[in-house]
Amino acid sequence: MADTGSSPDTNGSSGVGALTRLNVLSLLTQAGYNLKEGNTERAMLLFGAAALAPHSSKLSYAIQGGLTAKDVLDKLTEASEPPSGETGTDIPIE
Repeated sequence: MADTGSSPDTNGSSGVGALTRLNVLSLLTQAGYNLKEGNTERAMLLFGAAALAPHSSKLSYAIQGGLTAKDVLDKLTEASEPPSGETGTDIPIE
């Protein structure tokens, strides 16, 4: 059997595999949601990643990973800060 040079992910003659199409759909959905929520910077990054995904899946995954890492760091920073107005050291004495 001759090797066509296509990856196992490809389907049809377009050269874009099912996983790539799913990734693009996911990126576009996330971008639309972020645009709706008013986070245009993140939405534009996701739209760009969706445009790059068929050509460079590694780059699109890197963009997604960077956005996810930023979210995780923001959550960790948010969790480590005490609520405003409270220091956590006030003990009522009666």
